[in-house]
Order: sequence, then structure tokens, then C-alpha cells
Amino acid sequence: MNDSARLVPALLDQVRCIWLETVIVAPIGDCFDLSLSVGARTASMRGSGERAIGGVTSGPIKLGAALGTPMEA
Repeated sequence: MNDSARLVPALLDQVRCIWLETVIVAPIGDCFDLSLSVGARTASMRGSGERAIGGVTSGPIKLGAALGTPMEA
């Protein structure tokens, strides 16, 4: 058994874990595209007031792009 295999059970004894599984009935490509959408993220967080304030603020985020959000809503 390697060190990381021993570490995981030890950490689970000390850390509370929440497992959340979401079932989405949609093609995986659509789900991936939405995961890159700043607009979808903004819409999903509207209730908390989270918003993009710098970098990419609309459309899809691309490799190497930055997305800034305020620390407080």
C-alpha cells in the first residue's frame, strides 16, 4: 500500500464529507459546453449575487482565460 492509499482513510476519519450526485438527462457535450459558459454560471448564481467582474464576463471561457468573481456577494 502506498502513502496516498494510507492517507485517504486517515483523512476521512478527520474530515466531514458531503457527497452530491446530480443526474442530468442531456448529452455530455451539452453539459460540457454549459460548464464553460460564464452566462450559465451567472444565471445559476443570480440568487446569491455572484457575478463575473473581470477577465471573461460573458460567453464561453477558453483555455488560459481568467474569470474573476468578487469575494463577497
